Amino acid sequence: MTGAAVFQPGEGQTLDLGPNRWFTKRGAEGSEVVVGEIELAADGDLPPLHSHKTINEAFYVLEGEVELTDGKQTWRAGPGTAMDIPTGVLHGIKKVLSGKPRMLIIHTPAKPALALLEALSEAFRAGDPQKMGEILSKVDIKLAD
Repeated sequence: MTGAAVFQPGEGQTLDLGPNRWFTKRGAEGSEVVVGEIELAADGDLPPLHSHKTINEAFYVLEGEVELTDGKQTWRAGPGTAMDIPTGVLHGIKKVLSGKPRMLIIHTPAKPALALLEALSEAFRAGDPQKMGEILSKVDIKLAD
């Protein structure tokens, strides 16, 4: 590891996920954490119900309001709401309830999380549902049945 990494506003990598934007603030070299901020479009595609085999994930709502789900129950989530998602647990964002939501999202470990984010960006650029499925089948995401 070379030392701490500090990302100022506007720094990092921007990934376009359809109408949604993901700002990735990668950790320091050797870090096992990826921090990102996602802006959700009210009329855009939202992350469907899914799980990860090796990735832990956490959401923290900064602005707006969304409905989070684990497939069994849903929660109204406004600013200050957090959701901790261990590996193997279904989760998703069911709908935008108000505003233009911004959420902090933390993934660990970093390597499969970064591969997942790159694949998601590639899948959205492809714009073809079949190609999207092929791309996502190669990374750590399992869509709910």
